[in-house]
Amino acid sequence: MAVASHLESLFDTQKRKAVITRIAEALSSIAFDAVAVCGASGMLISGSVCDLLDKELILVRKNETRYSKFRVEFQCWNDTGWPSSGKFIILDDLICSGDTLKYMLSSIKHDCPQLELVGAYMWLTRRYYSKRELSLINTLKSMFNQCDTTNQEKQENNVRRATCTPTQEAINAIAGTNSNT
Repeated sequence: MAVASHLESLFDTQKRKAVITRIAEALSSIAFDAVAVCGASGMLISGSVCDLLDKELILVRKNETRYSKFRVEFQCWNDTGWPSSGKFIILDDLICSGDTLKYMLSSIKHDCPQLELVGAYMWLTRRYYSKRELSLINTLKSMFNQCDTTNQEKQENNVRRATCTPTQEAINAIAGTNSNT
């Protein structure tokens, strides 16, 4: 199969249906109005997830060449063309560097400041993070990134950047949550 390994389950019809069903079940008890996605993996499943949950879709375009003049695209929720308010969940494959989440949040805040983040669901790890947990993860990653070398040091010394990722146990300990919630 000519596909990135983390997307393999999305290119098989039965596995994709199972992933979509699992996401819809995980999010069904959470109060929100829209699902925000960015990138290929999100687009492969977000429409079906939104249909199952009867939610709106927010597409955040990456900072690459765009096929649209809009950075944030969504269905108009009222007569003014902009959502007057609403809560959204980010749907992504996983949290790695946190850069995608930061980009999505800054884009949505810029274009739709009235929308409120509720949390994020990472479908590869089957993990929902509340807004509070996302804030703590961001804080932890910032702390770990302080030990990384700068781009200039990397170029001068040909040093590979160290990847420091907090463990789930560390995140749970700070957030005061269980490991499988």
